[in-house]
Amino acid sequence: AATEQGSRQILMMFCAFGSTVRICQISQSKRSANDSCLWREGGQPWKTNLPLNADDWPLSKSRYPNDTNRCFIDQYRKALELDPNFYVAQFYIGWADLDAGKFSEAIPELEKARVTDAPPFFAGSLGYAYAMNGERGKAQAILAELNQMSSRRFVSPYCTAIIYLGLGDKKRALDGLEKAYEARSQFLVILKVDRMFDPLRSEPRFIELLKKVHLDQ
Repeated sequence: AATEQGSRQILMMFCAFGSTVRICQISQSKRSANDSCLWREGGQPWKTNLPLNADDWPLSKSRYPNDTNRCFIDQYRKALELDPNFYVAQFYIGWADLDAGKFSEAIPELEKARVTDAPPFFAGSLGYAYAMNGERGKAQAILAELNQMSSRRFVSPYCTAIIYLGLGDKKRALDGLEKAYEARSQFLVILKVDRMFDPLRSEPRFIELLKKVHLDQ
């Protein structure tokens, strides 16, 4: 359990790091030639004066010893303050609430993230939140929307699978996850650590799927 909790936090840190990157991009024009170069982007040195002491980073656990999700949410909101159109940060605020089981709080954040060019995964996550919050009609409406969208662009079966999971339809959820495996969906890397899949953990098909993606250990 401790290992899985740590894995969830690593996932959230990875997502929050994306917000940190955006903050740095926005601030890029303000950096001086003497700032620290932490990595390269597009083959060119990328200058930043981000602190090199881990305890000085916004994600430092020493600043948020009892609420890791709040640490991440604060980082996402900082990115949004600098760029209100950075819908990815908006999405991950909702995703952090989902991870904490705060579905009613996640919904408005995920709704804000649904801009024109947002990926289908955003809609799937919102549909899951609706379903878990008892708003079955809205969840089913997003299912229909994603099915219609799939005629115009690729929609990972994972997106509809998690909505079925939220609706309590384990068979269709597993059908979708197996199709997502066939489609080599990147989202399957969180199968072992994401709490949303807890209702499936005793299902033989889910156990077999974990083996297929080498997450059974």
